[in-house]
Amino acid sequence: MEITSYPAQRSSAYRDAIFTLAATETEIIDLDIREESQNLLLGQKKLYGQNTYSINISNYAQRLLDVTPLRSQATVFDYPQKRMAPILIQAGNVEGTVTLTSSLEKILFFEPLSKAPDTVSITPEQSDEIALFTDDSALFAEIILDPPKNSKKIRLAEKNKRTDLCALYFNMPHVVRKVNEAKWGPIEQYRNLQLQIITEYDELVFTRNYLIEPPSTNILRLCWWNYWGQIDYASFKLAQKSLNIDKQRIYTAQGYKTTGCQTETIYDLVSDYLNEEYMAWLQEIVAAPKVWIDNGTEFLPVEILTQQITTGGHNLARLQISLTPIQKSIYQHL
Repeated sequence: MEITSYPAQRSSAYRDAIFTLAATETEIIDLDIREESQNLLLGQKKLYGQNTYSINISNYAQRLLDVTPLRSQATVFDYPQKRMAPILIQAGNVEGTVTLTSSLEKILFFEPLSKAPDTVSITPEQSDEIALFTDDSALFAEIILDPPKNSKKIRLAEKNKRTDLCALYFNMPHVVRKVNEAKWGPIEQYRNLQLQIITEYDELVFTRNYLIEPPSTNILRLCWWNYWGQIDYASFKLAQKSLNIDKQRIYTAQGYKTTGCQTETIYDLVSDYLNEEYMAWLQEIVAAPKVWIDNGTEFLPVEILTQQITTGGHNLARLQISLTPIQKSIYQHL
């Protein structure tokens, strides 16, 4: 037996990922499919009676993937777990490996793993995430406030020399502390912030511009498993919050008796008016595998209830969505 073709490295686990095997018709092949780094057995196949076999390993890789947001008290480069799945197939002395990802497309070196526009909004209390597949270059995260009239930089984080998927957790409270330490004045006096990721050779590999908005109690910060298998963040205005009550009752000689009660909180959210690029990004939320509310201390998993959205037309559009926590609240009963 020999392996004649492989899936593309860092291609999607949610598309076909096929190894092609060649053998004689009389050859019996006992094939193991494993998670490569821990040699964890995922499945086995017995193959015989053909000259070629197509082995789709995408379902095995999907079991290993579980994209979740990062959390840190500072801005840091991290190597998030369960966003890539290293797969090994083996029969006797013949083996082949491939790494599949939680993206919907093949991941390339230093390609921004987000459809976010170049400029997004953020408040001094919020966070963001930027993911890249990098080589073994050292990377540095730096900020400039109110460019281009100001060119002074503050360095926030450093990535060590490692070829891997890395994510920068961008923490605005940490930015505020660093700006205060630099004696640049309160963050509220600035309107714009530019985040830059550069290599040890001073090569710019990523830029994101932020509009610094004032904090608001009427804003919900969402994050989600995005198209590229990473985490994106966006803020929405809370239009309405309601409570659905499901109470079960029976009527007895003593009157009504509650036999069960659970409630479900519904959040109706609306975005600002958006251009086509912004809307194409945010509409991911409706179809995302996982979505969370980030309240600054914990991530609350939610289910998107919206089934249809308006994404364009002659005028700027607003994204309106409804969501609810994935767990209902259960109350005492008699």
